[in-house]
Amino acid sequence: MALQTPAEQKVYTSVYTNFKGVDFTNDPTQVFKRRSPDALNMIPDDGGTPYKRTGWRVEYSPKTQAQEKEIRDMWSFDYADESHLIYTKGNGVYNAFGGNEIPLITLDGDTSNVVGVFFNAVSGGAFYILADSVLREYTVKVSNEEKEFYFKEVQTYVPTTLIGRSPAGGGTVYENVNLLTRKRKESFLGDESSTDFYTSAPIASGSETVKVKNSSGDYEILEKGTGYTIDYTVGKVSFSAAKPPVVAGEDNVLIEYTATGTSPAAEQLKRCTVASVYNGKVFLSGASGTYKSYVWYSAFEDATYFPDLSYFVVGDDFTSIMGLIDLGEYLGIVKESNPASSTIFLAYALTFDENSTYAVRQSITGVGAVSKKSFNSLNGEQIFLSEDGLYGISAVMSSESGNYFATATVMNRSYFINKKLLQEENLEKSVSIVWNRFYILCVNDHCYIMDGTQKNSWATERSNMQYECYYWENVPATSFCVHNKELWFGTADGKICKFKSAAEYGSEAFNDDGMPIESHWTTILDNDGATHYFKNMQKKGCLVTIQSADRNISNTSAEVYIRADENKPVYIGAVAAANVDLPQDFYIKKKFKKYKRLQFIIKNDLLNESFGVQEVVKLYTMGNYSKNRINNEIETYTLIVDRESNLYVSGHDVDSLKMIYEPDTGFLFYEE
Repeated sequence: MALQTPAEQKVYTSVYTNFKGVDFTNDPTQVFKRRSPDALNMIPDDGGTPYKRTGWRVEYSPKTQAQEKEIRDMWSFDYADESHLIYTKGNGVYNAFGGNEIPLITLDGDTSNVVGVFFNAVSGGAFYILADSVLREYTVKVSNEEKEFYFKEVQTYVPTTLIGRSPAGGGTVYENVNLLTRKRKESFLGDESSTDFYTSAPIASGSETVKVKNSSGDYEILEKGTGYTIDYTVGKVSFSAAKPPVVAGEDNVLIEYTATGTSPAAEQLKRCTVASVYNGKVFLSGASGTYKSYVWYSAFEDATYFPDLSYFVVGDDFTSIMGLIDLGEYLGIVKESNPASSTIFLAYALTFDENSTYAVRQSITGVGAVSKKSFNSLNGEQIFLSEDGLYGISAVMSSESGNYFATATVMNRSYFINKKLLQEENLEKSVSIVWNRFYILCVNDHCYIMDGTQKNSWATERSNMQYECYYWENVPATSFCVHNKELWFGTADGKICKFKSAAEYGSEAFNDDGMPIESHWTTILDNDGATHYFKNMQKKGCLVTIQSADRNISNTSAEVYIRADENKPVYIGAVAAANVDLPQDFYIKKKFKKYKRLQFIIKNDLLNESFGVQEVVKLYTMGNYSKNRINNEIETYTLIVDRESNLYVSGHDVDSLKMIYEPDTGFLFYEE
């Protein structure tokens, strides 16, 4: 009988490549093979391959401890043929490129609300800041061909509130009071006998300007004392003689003055924390108290005039407005979370002229915002942070009984990072930015990133699509801005930092202000579709392929670890390359026996090194059926209690105990 040789065991291959983002939400054994259950400080290239992110450097550091205050807001814009970066810190507003030590504006305190908006008005555009109840405009003056940029207090529009007013009162409302100022003008029609003219409000001392038409029909300014006397408390201007009209029925007395007192609405307007430009107007909200649901809007293409009746109230009075967002022909209004009431509304113009008013339609209930600084637009979709993760909002047309109307759709976009993101503390302090194709949300020095170019269909009740996500650490941002296409951020201790590019800094781009960047990419804890079998990884053919993010930066390296089942990761080896612009293959050359699940961990934490993961290849054979087994790190003990309730542990005097059986009670016990 011929001797039969055993059949050669079949070798299987698992290839991990064409990677996606992270998945922190599913169990590491259930993650899609192209995603990572644990990746740190990685970002995809245009093809989706994960590479180590570039680092940041400190561009400005405070010179004294007193200047180490949190940077709360940052704005970047072009003005007067130059680029500008403005930020708020402590009790000042500063120019990052024009003197970080001397504030452009000195605020009332470190907690002053500051709202900034770049408004493209007819005049060509200007950057405005509303702070401490004062509206200021960023401007420039030139001296000896040197430019000096500064903020000037805006000369707010002074409305003519009343026309055709008789000396005793009355008249027709012509323009509404401006909430940005207590100044107003009132136009009177004199008569043959009246010498006392009464304004609609008491006059602030010395604030008045009195004009009377002369025989030529031109207004002349009169001097106090010789031309008129005044009672500021009553609001009465007295002339020595009557002022009949020059032309019958045509106003001939104009009194401009500042009214005494304050307006509660005006005071709240100046404390707004949310701003948006929509339909040629500036919209402000985010006030407190009884005005938390109010939205005010300016005159058309005029940020210096907020009529006191140009407002609307959104939803109930118990929840604050967190964000105003542009949804095409609609203004989206997002309130804070409240499961019992509507949280997202759509405002739209009822007319299409300069004097348009707005209607508000409620749209979504329950999903609200938790951070006012989480709002940003990614691929035309407005993103914000809620209690359930990052949501995208858009306006769509719906119909009911043949009537068409707009409604908002809100979908969760951050499924893959929600589990980790929602465990962060102080989510209300999170800040966001859209840079290149990425939406970046930062809280507690951690960045959660969504890639706008990598989308996946995901049909659930809460979502129809998900973005691929990534995760960074050691980014201490308290505010963001994009300046000249570069990502800048401010810190809690007053530093201004900028992310570096490999094109400009080469290998020096791969450090965080001189410190190494820890990065890693892991595969899933893979059972190869057969948990019920033990597997044996082959010594030959298994490899990890790495490459530098930029082929002009040839230095790269990686440490490779393998984790089998519940065991700790085992160090396999390292691969390093210099002056090589090709992918580097690291052959593992180690056999792993009798595992059910296996995971590869590829790390790089060296200074000034790029690092990317292209591919992981694993060859294995199937073994016997798997079974329960005790982890090598777990010790088993036997616990014994004697009749005096003394506790004994196996290996510690157990041999000195004797087993005693009591027939009367049936008890079995040990004693010395």
